[in-house]
Amino acid sequence: MVIVGAGLRPGEALPRGALVAADGAVRACRERGRVPALVVSDLDGYRDDLHWALAGDAALVIHGHGDNLAALGEWLPRLQPAALTAGHPAVGVACWGGFTDGDRAVLAALAMGARRVRLAGFRFDAVGPYSGRSRGRLKRRKLAWAQRILRAAAREYPALEF
Repeated sequence: MVIVGAGLRPGEALPRGALVAADGAVRACRERGRVPALVVSDLDGYRDDLHWALAGDAALVIHGHGDNLAALGEWLPRLQPAALTAGHPAVGVACWGGFTDGDRAVLAALAMGARRVRLAGFRFDAVGPYSGRSRGRLKRRKLAWAQRILRAAAREYPALEF
């Protein structure tokens, strides 16, 4: 399984295998003509790309948190996700962990028993070109936390190639 992050560089090829796209990385998949099997999103990516993936039979996992409760109310009835996770008690569902859509996608794959998880387009030194509206210093701090989380996960899960 390949988890695609928003740091994929324009023109960079996607590896072979089933794809899981982390929100804005759906655009990278779309540009390369590869529909992901699963999209993990907190709804701050590109909505037209999300609709494209869903029309291509991608499953959707939506993550709710304190900053996207309005978007959840608007989009949940329309999108009908396969699953909903939350990092905010108001949403009322559990979360397997993670800080960004990318590391949440990795942790989800590991929690579901993936035998091999490879990363494509994961950059922790800069905000990737497919990051959507999420930019700036706060995003870089989130990426630093995602890197810490994935390093810890790699110590616990030999399936993760990090």
